Parts: sequence; C-alpha cells; structure tokens
Amino acid sequence: MRRFVPLVFLIVLGVSLGACGAASTSGPAMPPRPFAGMILELHMFSRESGWATGVKPSGDAALLTTRDGGRTWSQGTPPQLPPVQHLSMDPTSESAAWVATVSKKGRVEACHTRSAGRNWRCHDVASPTDPTDVSLWPSQIDFASPSTGWIELQQPTGRASARAELWQTRDGGRTWHELFPLSYQGFGAAGPIAFSSPNVGVHVVGYAYGYGNGVGAPGVYETTDGGRSWRVRYPPGKLSRKDQQALPSHGMQAVTDEAYLWILRGEEVSPALKLYDPLVDFYGAGRVVAATGLASGPRDEALYFSDDAGQHWSRVSFAESAIPKYFGPNWSYYLYQIDFVSPRVGFVLLNQEQVLKSLMFRTLDGGRRWTLVSGPGAKAPALP
Repeated sequence: MRRFVPLVFLIVLGVSLGACGAASTSGPAMPPRPFAGMILELHMFSRESGWATGVKPSGDAALLTTRDGGRTWSQGTPPQLPPVQHLSMDPTSESAAWVATVSKKGRVEACHTRSAGRNWRCHDVASPTDPTDVSLWPSQIDFASPSTGWIELQQPTGRASARAELWQTRDGGRTWHELFPLSYQGFGAAGPIAFSSPNVGVHVVGYAYGYGNGVGAPGVYETTDGGRSWRVRYPPGKLSRKDQQALPSHGMQAVTDEAYLWILRGEEVSPALKLYDPLVDFYGAGRVVAATGLASGPRDEALYFSDDAGQHWSRVSFAESAIPKYFGPNWSYYLYQIDFVSPRVGFVLLNQEQVLKSLMFRTLDGGRRWTLVSGPGAKAPALP
C-alpha cells in the first residue's frame, strides 16, 4: 500500500510537451546510479527488479527502473515524454509498464514501454470537451493483463460537484473508450481502483484523500463486467469511523481508521488489528503484511503478517534493524510504503518530503532483518 500524494503536486512536475497521439519516442540509455530524489510509487517485480516514480531534487518527475534490488536506478523518462502521473506495471514482464500522463495541450495519454523505459509508444485517451479545460487528470491506471486496462480521470478537488470518468482499453492501450462518467454525488468521490481479471475489480469511493478535505468514510464497490456496472460491496461508513484509507488489491481490501485495520475478503471481515495509521500490502492468496504508518504516533516499529486474510497475525519487530533510528522529529522520515513480492522478500520505503529524500530497505527473510539498500548512507552489497 502506498501513501496518496496530492495530485496537484504531481501535475506540476516535469516538462510537458505536445500530445504524442500514436507517436513513438525513445531516449538515451542512462547508466544506473543511486537516485538522489524521493520515490513516490514503488512497484517491485522481484527481489532484483522493479519500477518506481519519483521526484528529482530539481522538482522534475522521474520514471525509474532497478535491476539490483533498489541500490541503483536507471531513469527511463526521455525528454519527449510528458510528465509521469501514474504507473501500472505489467505483472508478466519486468521490462513492461504503462504510465498515464497529460500533454501540454491537455490531452490525456497512455504510454507503454516494453524496454524498461528506453522506448515508448503513446496513445490519446481523452481530451476535455472544452480545449481550454484541462481540469480532468488521470488519477488511477490499472492493467489486469497485457491487453486490458483502465484509466480513471477526475478533477483534483474534494468538492462534491467534481467530475470523474472511467476509460478502458482492450487492445493494449492503442484505443480507449469511456465506460461511463462517475458522479461524485451519485457514485461518491473516486478513490483507488484495482482489477484482478479483465472483468472483476473493486473501486473505493466516498472520500477524497489526498485531494483536499475528506468527504466521507470510504466504501467499496465491485464490478464483474469490466467496469460497465458497479454494485455496493461495503457501504461507506460501515467499517470505518473516519475518512482514512481503503485500498483494493486483487480480491482483498483493507479498510482503516486512525487505530484499527480490517481486511475484507468476499463477504468475510477480519477481526480488527489495532495499529496507528497502518500501511498494508497483499503479497499472495490470503497473505497480508501491515505496519505502523507514522512515526509521530505511538511507537510500535513492527510488521504484522497474516496468512489467512487477517484472521490471525504474527508480529515481527523492526527493533533489531536500522529502520527505527530514522523515525522521529530529528529525522522527519515516515513510513511511506511497504511492498512485498513474496513471503520472504519485501521492501520498505521511508520518505522525508521537506528535502525530497527516500530511504529504501530490503528484507530477504520475511521481515526479520532489513538492509538499507537505497538512500543517504546506503552501503548494501550486491544481491547474491
């Protein structure tokens, strides 16, 4: 699970050029090196390879790939590509990914690479009805297969009158069609979306986390026809007392408020796990990992693992690793994301937004020991 960064913060990053329609673009091969900025979204494919979006110290956006577990990164954003907004990794290939972007002319585009960012092909998704209206921006992108994916567009605001749209491709991003407009008044403020197959997906609605003040507790909607129609799975407010996080992940969801975490799977609801602002990640059928999210809360530097969708939890402490020393007001780092690729291999991302710095830790033994692999002071050896 990842933190939500305000959309306006991402929009202003980078240099945006004209719409590329169905244009192809490529950039020079950049040698991998440690990344000096801040990582926003981490998508690891294996213990060695993965993708990330980030912010350079200059404030420009960066699209990153790693082949050594996060020690060094190649920047795969050629100058011709509009600034990266959101990323969806291809689960079948470590070198393939999609990004949702907006050109300088206000056209929403989906860009695809099969070469770890060296070459890109971009296609228009949609343009605002009014050529001068650039208020609709990509807020989510998700691919369930190499051919079928979705992009959600919405206004970066928490107002109840804001607009949103859901678009779909079934030919690998070459053509897109609108499924239906999403009304905040009738459907709820749009949030995270995730599909486990070309037909089955879940969508969190009813709040505006990251875009302004929240507009209500999150609810979970479900589709079985690829997004053409939706039904309420968990009504807003049924499980959560506050408008915090509700993140879908391929068949299971996590709903939290400031103190409690519930895992939702089918019609079953797990017993509440008490954590302060927890982060959650799903890494297999029934397997969940959760961690305390903010260092400013009660100190409980630990991970909690479950192999039965949250019915029972095992605690693994951070205490014997280097992670806790970066928490607290003197450092101002906070836990930003956890990303497990198997029961034994996982990554933890700590960020310091004031100076755009990231620390990335890796475990190879299920969370018992952690090594600093990326960030100031990292001296991690190469993976065996």
